[in-house]
Amino acid sequence: MLLMKRLLLLSFLLFVVHANAFSQLHYITGTVKDESGKPLSGVEVFLSGTSRLTLTDDDGTFNISRLSAGNYELVAKLLGRETYHASFTLTKSSKFNITLSLSARRLREVVIQSEKPAIVRKAEYAMFQRAFLGQTPNSSHCKILNPEVLNIYTDPETKALHVDSGGEFLEISNAALGYHIRYLLEEFIIDTRKGYSYYVGQIHFQDMDGSPNKAKDWQAARRIAYAGSPQHLLKAIYDNQVAEEGFQMRSLTKVPNKESISESMYMEKRRRLDSLLAAKALSRNQYNDSIGTLGARVHLAAYKQILSDQTISASSVVGRMDGPNKELNFTGELYIQYKKERTAWNYNLPHQLRSLKKSDREGQISLISVREAAPMVDALGNLTNPLSLLYTGYLGWERVADMLPKDYMYKP
Repeated sequence: MLLMKRLLLLSFLLFVVHANAFSQLHYITGTVKDESGKPLSGVEVFLSGTSRLTLTDDDGTFNISRLSAGNYELVAKLLGRETYHASFTLTKSSKFNITLSLSARRLREVVIQSEKPAIVRKAEYAMFQRAFLGQTPNSSHCKILNPEVLNIYTDPETKALHVDSGGEFLEISNAALGYHIRYLLEEFIIDTRKGYSYYVGQIHFQDMDGSPNKAKDWQAARRIAYAGSPQHLLKAIYDNQVAEEGFQMRSLTKVPNKESISESMYMEKRRRLDSLLAAKALSRNQYNDSIGTLGARVHLAAYKQILSDQTISASSVVGRMDGPNKELNFTGELYIQYKKERTAWNYNLPHQLRSLKKSDREGQISLISVREAAPMVDALGNLTNPLSLLYTGYLGWERVADMLPKDYMYKP
């Protein structure tokens, strides 16, 4: 009995040591040099998605301290040189040796853009702005301050819109949340044919100056932006507090819709009906009724969605632990319902979710699917690869205008 108590005590102590290893604060340090090994001073070094930024000293060194264990992307930028960025998981204090080579700017997009009529460029920019900043109430308080740095290009074959910021910071003022945002936009794509858009890049947040009352308003707005966000959801999953935080998770499966037919099958059946009509084996009324029925079946969804009545716990979608990260382990689509907030007045529910019954459409509803195997998430709700999950519905509707720093700490 005494031996058992000692073993249990030892296990508990090991658990505490393991937990404390990821709760203590760390730092990163390093040097930035050119190709010849000469130190570079004045280089902006920051952690993407946060407000943490510093400049290199005369000897090219930098230091960023008081960092929690988790997932980060380190960025180093100096005008005229290629931007350095590296994703890493911080589990202990680390050192980086960075080399910045001279920049080789690409001009293809600028040339193509300049050949287009002004009205076309204006329409493309408006499409980009809606998809990038979003169309939430906060987006009306966001302004892109230097749109001239953008390279905008529409692929003539796919008709997809491609945008980047040409290696320069896109400056954005978000008066709704009180942030000045600098965004190194590497790639933005919106493909209306396939019905998706995504963007990647490095982002730095800086608090805007304001009166104490204004700062208080911004803090309140940030709490609202955080509630129901992807970061909030993933942190709730990590902490096994999904229901307590106001979320409900269920599985959504798709099964073939036997009533739906393809366009090729429609044409085949229509030719058969045409031959029957020509042979007078069908009356004109019978023919018209059959054509109408077939046409309706073409427009039916190829799959039916079956939403489970059983809620899913966080523990059922969390796999192994890897350092400060937990693995998200699920297949298919997760249906997410957040009932603590209503949807914005101008939000339109995606077509694929409109067939759900009314009670399942209450609050903010979304679908999550995995784009790469075994996504990993840290204690603040940040993924090792932000593109590893695909959001449909409300979680995918909120964009840059509702974005918070990844080290944002929610305080009720």
